[in-house]
Amino acid sequence: GERGAWRAVRAAQQTLATLTDDLAREVLAARLEPARPFLQSFERAARDAARQAGKRARLHVDAADAELDRHAMDRLRSPLLHLIRNAVDHGIDPPGARAARGVDDTGTVTLSAFSAAGQVTVTVRDDGPGVNYAEVARAAGRPHDPGDPAAEAELTELLFTPGFSSRQEVTDLSGRGVGLDVVRTQARALGGDVTLRSGPQGTTVTVQFPLTLATTRVAVVRVAGQLLGVPVRWVDRAGRARVQPHEGRPAVRIGERVVPAASLAAALNLGPARDGAYLLVRQGEASLALLVDALIGEEELVIKPLAFPLAGAPHLEGAAQLPDGQIVPVLNIRALRPAATSRVPDAPPRAPRVLLAEDTAVTRQLLRGILTGAGFDVTAVENGALAWEAAQRAAPDLLLTDVEMPQLGGLDLTRQVRAHPQLQHLPVVLLTSLGHPEDRERGAEAGADAYLVKGDFDEAALVATLRRLL
Repeated sequence: GERGAWRAVRAAQQTLATLTDDLAREVLAARLEPARPFLQSFERAARDAARQAGKRARLHVDAADAELDRHAMDRLRSPLLHLIRNAVDHGIDPPGARAARGVDDTGTVTLSAFSAAGQVTVTVRDDGPGVNYAEVARAAGRPHDPGDPAAEAELTELLFTPGFSSRQEVTDLSGRGVGLDVVRTQARALGGDVTLRSGPQGTTVTVQFPLTLATTRVAVVRVAGQLLGVPVRWVDRAGRARVQPHEGRPAVRIGERVVPAASLAAALNLGPARDGAYLLVRQGEASLALLVDALIGEEELVIKPLAFPLAGAPHLEGAAQLPDGQIVPVLNIRALRPAATSRVPDAPPRAPRVLLAEDTAVTRQLLRGILTGAGFDVTAVENGALAWEAAQRAAPDLLLTDVEMPQLGGLDLTRQVRAHPQLQHLPVVLLTSLGHPEDRERGAEAGADAYLVKGDFDEAALVATLRRLL
């Protein structure tokens, strides 16, 4: 009868699930390789960096029995090379300075890896004197308060900014402003993130990412009417949210703990939300109750990278297809900075005014959201003619424009800006799909201050470019 048929279907489903899990374990085992030989391959890079910097340094590898996905190892090679060079050049002090500190004149860079609960942690630690935050503040043009941990956290974040360097001279190892931003980009491309901690005993950079890139366990949630995915490796627990005020901020009581809470809808500028449930997520050493409308369930999903205009958005790990065919964005929780964890300045300066000209509605809306979230006051128009009218009515602080647009293209708009007495010094950034060298030359000849290609789009690089020009 129907009941017997239903039992047969359930039995078949359980058998299929068991076979699928067995196959997944076999695939995972086939992809994993011992981490130690991979990590030991960086010993020569450490020696070469020490020789170029005029220092003495050794590389110590601590991997125990850790295993890594071989595809992840391929993608980690370049960022780990950056970290080891930075550790030798910026972290290890010269022999004379080490002798004055009473330590061995040969510095040690420790490269370690371990895996637990489906997560891999790789650290690069040096035994130098730590980050010189006074020098970082000087390079950034900011005051330095050694007793303010929040200020040092902001200076640490500056080290990950594209183009930032505390070195005034350019050498084979330093001064190009390339390093930690590359590491962060690569870590997030692996579905992870990177953090830096520094003190008098040295600096440690930690890279975390999933054990395998094949599939990822994802918690599916509803936020402001939209489905979103959150990798469960960042989630400690979940439940119904009962939000209450605590020390002037929203919070959720979880057992005996009172945990700061923040709305995921607000962090993503998605509009009003019901905030009926929470995900307890880890952000560095702190915990945060991330508020969502509802918990839908968990799925084992294949996360695929995104193309422009979403590629490079640090808060997006990729997208995945649910069993019913729906596509959900998968968030990188470590890259989010919800309001509950942000330090609010006492007197925020006026937001820089950016005039955005972009004829594609989806791209225009996305760029507006990115720049607004980064603290810019954005006026967005759909072509160069409207941008020209808007600039003459109220001069912006910066013009961000596409090149190929109806009525008035970005190159002609730039030329008109440069010929206008009141606008001729306005910073102009071209953001376009045209990436050939001759296209860049035409942009420079028109008078653009920066030329960014949509195919290489990176949200952090865009924001850093605008801030550099303002």
